[in-house]
Amino acid sequence: MEFSPDIHPCVPQLATKETASLRADYPSIEHLEAGNIAIWLVERLEQLLSRAKTERAEMNLAKCVTLATASIGAVCYATSPLAPIGALVAGLGYAWSVVQDMTDSQCFAPIPFVRGNFLEFLSAMGDSEAREEWFSSRNEIVDLMNHLAPLEKSEFAMLRQYTSTLTDFLTGVEAGKRFYAYRWLLDNFTTYRGAFPTVEQFAQHLAQVAPDPRINHAVIRLIQQQSQLPQAKIPEPKFTELPQPHFIELPSFSQSESAAPVKAQTIAPEIQTLLTLPLHHRAIAIIDALTNSGFDIAKCIRDQITVIAGNQRGGKGALMAILAILSKALEPNTKIHYFTAGDDIYPFRCDSLVCRLNYPKLDGSEADARVASELYNYLKEMDNATQGEYNDIILVIDEAVALSGYLSDEQKQWIIRFLLTRASKKGAQIFIVLHGKNLTSWVGTKNTAGFGDTFKTGATFIGCEATSKKLSPLKSISVATGKYFLADPDSFEKSIPSGEIGTIPEWLKTEINPATEQPDPARTLLLYFPELVDNSPYFEEITTQPSTQNNLVDTVEQLESLLKLEVPEVEPLEEEIDSIFLDRIVEIVGKGQPPVSFEAIRKHKAWQRDWNVNNPGRPKLRTALKLLTNERKILSGDESAGYVLANKI
Repeated sequence: MEFSPDIHPCVPQLATKETASLRADYPSIEHLEAGNIAIWLVERLEQLLSRAKTERAEMNLAKCVTLATASIGAVCYATSPLAPIGALVAGLGYAWSVVQDMTDSQCFAPIPFVRGNFLEFLSAMGDSEAREEWFSSRNEIVDLMNHLAPLEKSEFAMLRQYTSTLTDFLTGVEAGKRFYAYRWLLDNFTTYRGAFPTVEQFAQHLAQVAPDPRINHAVIRLIQQQSQLPQAKIPEPKFTELPQPHFIELPSFSQSESAAPVKAQTIAPEIQTLLTLPLHHRAIAIIDALTNSGFDIAKCIRDQITVIAGNQRGGKGALMAILAILSKALEPNTKIHYFTAGDDIYPFRCDSLVCRLNYPKLDGSEADARVASELYNYLKEMDNATQGEYNDIILVIDEAVALSGYLSDEQKQWIIRFLLTRASKKGAQIFIVLHGKNLTSWVGTKNTAGFGDTFKTGATFIGCEATSKKLSPLKSISVATGKYFLADPDSFEKSIPSGEIGTIPEWLKTEINPATEQPDPARTLLLYFPELVDNSPYFEEITTQPSTQNNLVDTVEQLESLLKLEVPEVEPLEEEIDSIFLDRIVEIVGKGQPPVSFEAIRKHKAWQRDWNVNNPGRPKLRTALKLLTNERKILSGDESAGYVLANKI
């Protein structure tokens, strides 16, 4: 039959000239649709990484060439009339490259090959210790991400962190929809800042999406057929039986004796037998059993101060509880003083326990702030004590990084210096639990004041390992492996030479933590020490007044209010308040913990740190807040109750 255009009309193409180049920028989409999902995702990640390296190299080369040319032209201006012109052109090129780099990475980096805050870099170069800390804190991956386009930055972060999650998502999608599903997940990840939709939302949305007509299904079938072809097999090795040696059994009288220790390593200590021993001897028996099982617990207390550090759910608290329980059992007259943020506590008996539960009338952050204040006052009292006065004290500081965050910079600096330089003279055994990757994550780079090396040698640092446990195709949790080692203060993930401590034996993992439903060595250890169990601790509500240091700002403000003259303030003209000023106020309120007070808005660090302007005056700020609350309805609240975003009420 003759072809007729009316019967077989030409199907228009969906792709345009602009989008064709965008799709060509990705690895072959047909491989993704054919089922090679994991390989395609890794290839895309390597593509973005290579692109970022190229962009960085080109930007550094542009800065280096233009800066060198401008410098030569400025120096040699007297030798040739063209030198100043060349210096001017090169200077403009250098300025353009710096501006372009700052636009892409949001970071001012005028010196080639140097990233980060320029002023911090200059200050760090003058001190060897600060210079070493500055270089160690650099993140190469983040630096490379800054050279990508905004959407590619988000895609790079998603691929680097969630490749397995993306593979699980895309595996259940039919061919023809996978590339669309990948882009839709990327849009959600970018829009909601690192969050993915649920499986139900994902499936419900894709059910309404038709397969992409731009996909070449013939190529997909060819790729699938090629992957199903039989692979070349490795030739099987040939084995020949070697002549058997002739063994003669020699007389041995120590065979049974040598086998006994091996058997003891795998058998748990008998609870009923140990309960007949005194508390001190029972603790020694447990320590011997741990040592025989390959866990050298004696390495954990090489100094008076032990710092246990690592990632979330790595077993830091479990080891802290084990050390505290055994220390108490070895010397029953000692007293345990326990400070922690939150309410995740282990059920061993403490003579003083200060946590969030001591303040039932306060919310979580306010209660943790009070715990931090109590810890600061406690350490101040310890500092005023004589040497050896705290010999009978075991001090436990859990969540030290979180508690330090509620203190002022001066108070945090004082606590760190005291704990790592002078606290050991008071006689107390101190256990500190840190959540971080290195000592700098707690101490910082500005609080050392020349004591950096002293901090690293003033305590025993213990690292731990965590692994990921998959609960479902799209849900995983971090669990402790039970492996510990003496850690390098510069990186808690690295062990020092001969720093292996060992792994918690299986006989110490019979009890389950009710919160995580994972094996709990600390609760298992308490089975051997029932005298030290305290499942219902008494949380005395602490009503002591906060210290003078914590209320210094409030006291000053009260004195200012008493001495303040009631002078009517002159309202500024509305022409002085522009839209940029109003947007900055809305940004401060949006980022703060609602409600945000009037003084918190006025004294916010972003005015000088981010926008390089002075803090606004009270009359101008008051007029702007009235404009945002009464006329534009963007904010809600008043000066006495504080302000919140109107769309969050």
